[in-house]
Amino acid sequence: MYKLFITLLLIIVLSGCQGFRGKENVPPYYWGSYESLLYKSYTKPNKATPLVQIKHLERDILKAEKAKKITPPGVYGHLGLMQMLNKNIEKAVVALKREKELYPMSSVWIDGMLERIQGVNSEKP
Repeated sequence: MYKLFITLLLIIVLSGCQGFRGKENVPPYYWGSYESLLYKSYTKPNKATPLVQIKHLERDILKAEKAKKITPPGVYGHLGLMQMLNKNIEKAVVALKREKELYPMSSVWIDGMLERIQGVNSEKP
């Protein structure tokens, strides 16, 4: 009886693993270098300047489009932040609005960023 139980348990466990091999379980996101870029921005900030990050993020977005995948949450928001730090306000607004469009749950954060951008722009003569 014990051997039968172990055999059935192994069959159930191994058949459960089979589902991870199919295309239906492949994540729809194209992560590219996003995670390593974030890590580098905290651990080696001098090697992950806003300009470097913009270059990598834009490249990853193009690769995602070619692969017919979507960018994960935060990519466009991060790109918008880097554009803002690099004084590319128009591009920052476009990226932030794209993040909000793709991920409506980020609306509070994105709206706050857009308000700050508008506040800074309205203070300039």
